[in-house]
Amino acid sequence: VLNSNPIILGATEFSYKGTFDICIESLSYSRLKEIKRDTVEKKKEYQGIGVKEYYILDARKIETAFYRLNEKGKYQKISPTDTEIIRSGILPGFQFRIGDLYRQPSLEELTEDEVYQGYVLPFHQKVKRIAEQERHRAESAKQKAEQEYHRAESEKQRAEQEYHRAESEKQRAEQISLQLIAAQQRAAMLAEKLKQLGIAPV
Repeated sequence: VLNSNPIILGATEFSYKGTFDICIESLSYSRLKEIKRDTVEKKKEYQGIGVKEYYILDARKIETAFYRLNEKGKYQKISPTDTEIIRSGILPGFQFRIGDLYRQPSLEELTEDEVYQGYVLPFHQKVKRIAEQERHRAESAKQKAEQEYHRAESEKQRAEQEYHRAESEKQRAEQISLQLIAAQQRAAMLAEKLKQLGIAPV
């Protein structure tokens, strides 16, 4: 019963005074009379009172059928899509794969299937989407932290290289300084020897 139906279906009502928008019948097939009742008599009755869509589900896969009222008020079979999907023309977004009626996939599997994502456990899907977003955010933060760590490590290595280069330059400067001091000492010694020999240095 759609919300737009002029007669509301109460949550505790045992019988409905209005006309259902969609009727889904689980076929009774223990006797031929029961099969005829669901596939012929009820179909005719529902068509007569204006039930917009009538689905017959047969566990044997024999009498399963889907009907919709046409412009003339007559039931016309609903043709499945190429992927065997039946789409309701009355209840927006309601669709299902015919094979799933017999396979009966789990609710978890249905929430993963794009055919059912519009209406199966929407709250679960919302929570899952939020969790997935949080997972991506955490993954992004982790990657960013790793990048920062590698950048810091790179800066540390660069600083260490600069330090070692500076230390090397310092050692080289000290060696040159020692060499200059040694050269000055040698020059002073030579000058002293020349003086002792009576040779005045130029």
